[in-house]
Amino acid sequence: MRRIILITISLYILLSGCIEKEESAEHWFKKGLTIQEEGKWDLAIEYYDKSLEIYPNATGTLHNKAICLSELGRYEQALDTIDKAIEICPNEPSMWYLRGLILYDLERYNESLKAMNKSIELNSKDPAVWCDKGYVLYKLGRYEEALEAYDKALEIDPLSLRVWNNKGLALYELGRYEEALEAYDKALEINPNSQFARECRDKVLEK
Repeated sequence: MRRIILITISLYILLSGCIEKEESAEHWFKKGLTIQEEGKWDLAIEYYDKSLEIYPNATGTLHNKAICLSELGRYEQALDTIDKAIEICPNEPSMWYLRGLILYDLERYNESLKAMNKSIELNSKDPAVWCDKGYVLYKLGRYEEALEAYDKALEIDPLSLRVWNNKGLALYELGRYEEALEAYDKALEINPNSQFARECRDKVLEK
């Protein structure tokens, strides 16, 4: 019994230390999150770094830090940060999605597409990932494939203004002007104040 009690006490001390660490890390994480929501990217990074000093394998903290770095245009650092998170947690689709967005900002479109595909492989139900995959394909000039991605997004969220606008762009590039008009009409039906949809629609009408 004595041996069991000693092990239990040792385990309690160890777990208490972990809990204390995690609570302290969570404190800085929450401060970072609050500041991040205010758009104070530099300060948020400082708080996230304090959290990571205590709990360096916190993938959520790494994820948010990568977002802040990306917002500041520090894309290479953002990529290094999200890659560390992926190394720790390789099966989290949001990590791969963010990696794809960062690579897009770096204009590394083929790598971005691979990351988007990995995110979709892990979770095919996120319309934002399908939409951004479509836009990466659009940037690569692969318009038909972009349309397929946009249609997948619309199956999940048929009222996405962004997807309808992007679909219109791809249809325009393919010379499918009537369908492009329909896409922009749908976008304006969703949001009659969409200046982007209205301007793109006017451009199609000039053809």
